[in-house]
Amino acid sequence: MTVTDSRFVRNGQKQPRSLGLELCGGTSIAYFQIHVQAQRQESSMATQIVMDHTGDTRHYFDAKDAQTLAKAEERFKELTRDGFTAAVRTAAGEVSRVRSFDPTAEETLFFPRLVGG
Repeated sequence: MTVTDSRFVRNGQKQPRSLGLELCGGTSIAYFQIHVQAQRQESSMATQIVMDHTGDTRHYFDAKDAQTLAKAEERFKELTRDGFTAAVRTAAGEVSRVRSFDPTAEETLFFPRLVGG
C-alpha cells in the first residue's frame, strides 16, 4: 500500500489538498485521488474522515472530552471491524496505516475495502 499526500498550507495560505492512495493486491491495483478543500478546525478538535461511495463524512471530537473521545474510539473499532482501513498523518507529513485508535491523531482517514475483479 502506498499513500501520498501534498500538504494543504503553502505560503501561509490554505490550499486544496490531494491524497492519493494505491492499494496492491495480487494482480489487481486500485488507485484513486481524494480532493478535499482544506478545512482546519482552529481549536483542538480531531477529525475522523469516513470515505464511502457517496463521498466523505467528517466526525469531529475533542480528545480532552472523555465522552466524545470514547465515542470516537468506538467509531474506530466499528469501522475497522467492518473492513475499513484507517490511516493517520505522521508529524513528518507522511500517511501511515494504523490498526488501533490513537487519541492524539489530528486526523484519521477511513476508506472502505476495495474489491477488484
